[in-house]
Amino acid sequence: MRRTAVRAKFRLKDDLMYVHEAGHTASTGFSPPYQRWQWKQNELFRSVFEDQTSHLRKVYAKQYYEAYISNADEYISKYNVTKAATLASWEAEMEAQEAKRREDFQRHEGRKMLRNKHLDLLREKRERQFFHWYERASERLQYADETFKFVTRENIDAHLDAELDKYVVGDTPEETRAKHFPLNFIGQMPYLEDGDLNVVAAPNARAAGNYNDWAKGRPAGSQPIGVFEPTPLEGAASADVASEAPISGAVRSLDDVEAEVASRAVDDMLAEEERGATPTVETIDPIADGDEAERKGAIRASIERAQHDLPDANWVDRRPDTTVTDRSPTIAETKSAVADRKRRAAASAKKRQRRERGGSRAQQRIEAQQQKNLESLGISKPGDAAGAASAIDETDPTAVDSKAARRAEARRRREEMRRIDDSKLAEAQNYAVSKGQRAVSQALKDRDETGAQKEGQGPKGGSRKPRDEDF
Repeated sequence: MRRTAVRAKFRLKDDLMYVHEAGHTASTGFSPPYQRWQWKQNELFRSVFEDQTSHLRKVYAKQYYEAYISNADEYISKYNVTKAATLASWEAEMEAQEAKRREDFQRHEGRKMLRNKHLDLLREKRERQFFHWYERASERLQYADETFKFVTRENIDAHLDAELDKYVVGDTPEETRAKHFPLNFIGQMPYLEDGDLNVVAAPNARAAGNYNDWAKGRPAGSQPIGVFEPTPLEGAASADVASEAPISGAVRSLDDVEAEVASRAVDDMLAEEERGATPTVETIDPIADGDEAERKGAIRASIERAQHDLPDANWVDRRPDTTVTDRSPTIAETKSAVADRKRRAAASAKKRQRRERGGSRAQQRIEAQQQKNLESLGISKPGDAAGAASAIDETDPTAVDSKAARRAEARRRREEMRRIDDSKLAEAQNYAVSKGQRAVSQALKDRDETGAQKEGQGPKGGSRKPRDEDF
């Protein structure tokens, strides 16, 4: 080991003053003789110890090398054994992988052969089917001229004319009655046309469309003549079919039925008013004290206009609380669950009542606004019939009646839908309550049966001996 200078930790402090234990300091930087001797002894021992250490290092290295040389054969044998074991494990792993690879290859080849065999069988089956069809087709083609009516160059014009006139009515009712109208290409009864391709008759199943579909109102309904017998509901249908108008007058049109129903409704409403009852259809009509005949005529005209303007679709109630979801209660449900469901139903009913009250308040606001509009027109009271009539005639005489009839019709439909919803809700609630009561009674019965079975058993589940108090 290389000799180094004295470590800085133990260097003699010539340039610094030496601090004694007593705290006295030397101002000259002079070391006392004893401390100088002590330092010299430390340096001498250090040099001797370092020489001994370096010498022992060389000795130990030589001994380690000699021991390695003497034990080399044992080390080499251990190394060879370990290496042989490692190579043997690798070889076994490689053999296992090779065996798995061969097995996978054989399985793949077998599946490929089986797939080819199945494809051959399927191809043979298809060939047999094709040859069977070919034999039958060749047998039938011998009679093709009698079976198939081909369109040739000679009869192409007649064929096209017949196709174009397939659904055209005749010039006279007799020609129309003698003509055969087949079903169209999707199996429906066809619309019948005249020479200008205008629809003159439609099947009853499709004649009830909107007014906007037809320029001149709905076409007359048509029945297949000679195929179906007229039903008792179509009393005048057979007489009309036998008359000169077999198509347009076969069945009474929907317009006549609606007009008759509307006239009956108006008569009933006016009869109720004459008896002093509240009319079923409310009309927001400021002309309340006018002439009776004019009032009846105005009501009839407004109802007819409302029927013409309103579509045939029913009014759809889109309130969020009208859907009743019914589910069968489980055994675990008790009377408290049924009572809770009743409570929720009552809360929803109260909410609906509040909504209806809000609707009535909205109606009052609308009436107040109408009163304000009448006052702005110069009419002091709604009973001022002459002023109201003159003001309305100056603006639009049909607006009030048409709007009133439309509002009355919408209000009637809303009330009807509300009654249907309330009946459905009550029915669902009754069904849920009865079903919950049945479930609770069944649960109590099952509990009593299980308790009776447990009473008939001993402490370990086995049967006990009967006691006197059991009988």
